[in-house]
Amino acid sequence: MPRAWFDPATATARATRTATATLTPRPTATATPSPAPFAAGAVRAPAPYFAFRRPFEPPDVVVGSRFYPFGIDAGGQYLMHHGIDIGNPMGTQVHAIGDGRVIFAGRDDVLRWGPTTDFYGRLVVVEHAERLGSAPLYSLYGHLAEALVKTGQAVARGEALGLVGAEGVALGPHLHLELRTRSREYDAAINPELMLAPLEGHGTIVGRALDAGGHAVAGAHISLYALDADGSTRFAFQTTTYPPEGPSPAWRWDEGFVFADLPAGRYAVVCDALGARAEVEVAPEGAVLAVLRAAAADR
Repeated sequence: MPRAWFDPATATARATRTATATLTPRPTATATPSPAPFAAGAVRAPAPYFAFRRPFEPPDVVVGSRFYPFGIDAGGQYLMHHGIDIGNPMGTQVHAIGDGRVIFAGRDDVLRWGPTTDFYGRLVVVEHAERLGSAPLYSLYGHLAEALVKTGQAVARGEALGLVGAEGVALGPHLHLELRTRSREYDAAINPELMLAPLEGHGTIVGRALDAGGHAVAGAHISLYALDADGSTRFAFQTTTYPPEGPSPAWRWDEGFVFADLPAGRYAVVCDALGARAEVEVAPEGAVLAVLRAAAADR
């Protein structure tokens, strides 16, 4: 059975609409002109991919919730997630993931940064010097109890920006972290797990799920299994590919799903709906692209 999709400790409010996830082809084009997409296998992605630090430091939680990752709406039951949620106690310091300039710090009750006003409650937005292709990069830190910086202020990587809270639509204390290529556009989000440096000894699986014609498939269940050295197979996690109306894939990745913060080792990535399976090796602090493609129908 699929795991629960929703983590009450870190979740945002439920969407009012309902929908059934279907295997719907979705565009693979990225928002900016791009060189050829990365090929399957181990990828040495250039900065700024995997170049930013975590917004927390141990012993605080540093990884995003696996129950409500980027690009998930649980078949329309919840709000489409445009970032990742990292749960920590109320008042925990939130740190800048990179050098930059604060372009907004305060409440969003007048100026809209999400789908509605008062969505993040209190937030900080930082513009970074790094670019993704031709696009600028912005990091957004939402649901803060307090902002510790001011609009226009220069901030350094690791500097405290605010305190964890539960403002706006949050149902419990956590940080909602977004990466955007356009500052005020909610739909310009990219998966933050492609931007944060891997934990020591861990790596990332980035995936594409394609139909027999090579088109990206939306709403497909993807299961991940750890392949142990003794030959045993262990279920690890499950996710779905980005829905048709979901955020765009990242520049050159053209991804439909991501499994981040995996211990180095061998894994099987499976999409039963496509009848597709890929086995990949996750290297320490590395990234590997798994491509799942449906076989062409027999004629």
